[in-house]
Amino acid sequence: AEILKRWQIVIRSSLIGVFTGILPGAGGSIANILAYDQAKKASKYPEKFGTGIPDGIIAPESSNNAVEGGALIILMALGIPGDVTAAIMLGALLMHDVVPGPTFITDEPVLAYSIFISFFIATFMMIGLQSIMLKVFVRVTKVPMYVLASIILGFCGIGVFALQNVTFDLWTLLWFGILGFTMRHFGFPLAPMILGVVLGNIAELNLARALAINSDLTPFFTRPWSLFFMIVAGFSALFPLFQGHRVKEKFWTLFYLPAACFAVSLPLFMMGGIPRTVLAMVLIAYGAYQLWRRRQNGWRFEAEESTL
Repeated sequence: AEILKRWQIVIRSSLIGVFTGILPGAGGSIANILAYDQAKKASKYPEKFGTGIPDGIIAPESSNNAVEGGALIILMALGIPGDVTAAIMLGALLMHDVVPGPTFITDEPVLAYSIFISFFIATFMMIGLQSIMLKVFVRVTKVPMYVLASIILGFCGIGVFALQNVTFDLWTLLWFGILGFTMRHFGFPLAPMILGVVLGNIAELNLARALAINSDLTPFFTRPWSLFFMIVAGFSALFPLFQGHRVKEKFWTLFYLPAACFAVSLPLFMMGGIPRTVLAMVLIAYGAYQLWRRRQNGWRFEAEESTL
């Protein structure tokens, strides 16, 4: 019942999970952070996040479950593992002389569709298993925090040291832990820093490779997919400002959502294909509908309208 009441969070977080899964090396951890952060930003009561409210639980879990689907897409289409699970699957396929790539589904249709069916069945098996074991899992919350923190910190230390067997990494863990505690104490969000540390090196390396091939920056704005992500990034960066001004009922916030719908529809049209064209038309229709509602309401937000 709680999930059905919050279907918007489920859909948004699932989409975040799929797109994050497509990114090589991202994985479920980043998807969870992104989904949780977006749910908190879009919530009418962000101050309750961290207290166990359903919104803060549904968002990361939905994205976490959707990550594997996105990772599977990039694995089968390009042979690039999106996360650890996909990397293990890639290794297993290579051991059997099966090379994923653009022709994987046509060359190995039985294997490809078997993987699809397995993922589908696994989803329902997971629901059944979690329903049965829920009472056992809940008992973890009764473990004292100092015990959990000690165990988690111990595993973190082991994992960090095991990567390179260098003591300096343990000191790095300590100082970043202190930095994270300080940031949280003063109200700074941790998600941007974590994403920067995890994805910064990957993004910088691939950007350098792209610029080494061609120093022209116009493809970032002329190619459909790059333009799509640039637009999404731009509106995401403006979202905190929109939230703050939305409470004050600033006039420009009336056009934020319609403008986002219209802008995102442009690269979708550029991509071509029936599904993307239909999605673009739906976004345009939704944006126009939002404008019409605001005009009918005297260019004001409705009292019960969500910040989304």
